[in-house]
Amino acid sequence: MITKSWLPNRGFAQLITTADDGAVSEGLDIGLAELAKQGILSRISAFANYGLLEKFAQTIPSETSIGLHINLSSGAPVLPNSQVASLVDSQGRFWRPSLRDDGNIPLALSEFYNSVLPRYDPEEIILEVNAQVEVFRRATHRLPDFVNYHHDLDKHPKIASALTLIEGSPLGRQRLLAAGKLSAVKSVFLSSDDSFASGLAKVLHMIDSAITASVRADGVPAEIVVHPGKVNDGLSSFTIYTMQRQLELGIWMSSEVKQVFGQATRDGEYWRFGSESQ
Repeated sequence: MITKSWLPNRGFAQLITTADDGAVSEGLDIGLAELAKQGILSRISAFANYGLLEKFAQTIPSETSIGLHINLSSGAPVLPNSQVASLVDSQGRFWRPSLRDDGNIPLALSEFYNSVLPRYDPEEIILEVNAQVEVFRRATHRLPDFVNYHHDLDKHPKIASALTLIEGSPLGRQRLLAAGKLSAVKSVFLSSDDSFASGLAKVLHMIDSAITASVRADGVPAEIVVHPGKVNDGLSSFTIYTMQRQLELGIWMSSEVKQVFGQATRDGEYWRFGSESQ
């Protein structure tokens, strides 16, 4: 667990703090904007297919990078269904991981990877990804600062191989890890039973784990992925992870987390702990 003071002899570490799932609901977006203005977030990834991207981007301070959260598993595609038939169900919406009664998100994703993604047409994947990049460009008047993938779909071989065929495709988390440009990607999902104290302990442990990974990799950045936000009526149609987002928001705005990052210096997207000379 991180203590009140950074240990100078521990080594040099760099962290990137990324919030996913921007531009999906107004309540969530309000929470992300508030947290971005606190200065702890390095960057936010946002959806292009929920119609909120342009408004959302206008609320984020300029020092917080905005990337594209490429999405092939939630909501509707930006292209007509006829162009991406293998990616959508009978209602014209992306196939998505089934919600499990036991709330086991990792198992739901594993089942989705094994049973649904093999049916996706690689050419349709490329068409939809390119279309989402274009929606982002029109909404923000620039290309994404970075990209990542909803539900980490780039872990799946079919998705990963299709993405390599996109000309100039920026590297997502999986390819950055494979290329040694990230030392680790750390995230934590809080449970419905978590209190502020138990949730805070999980978050601080995650931060400590990310710092350790970066130190061991001689300062290669580690990425921390968070999912905070405010709850509103529209959020429940997107995710079962609702009230936990509000708890995450409170934790990331807390004095305890600010105290940790107060021991680092900010350089663009990077939080730097210690010095490179150590």
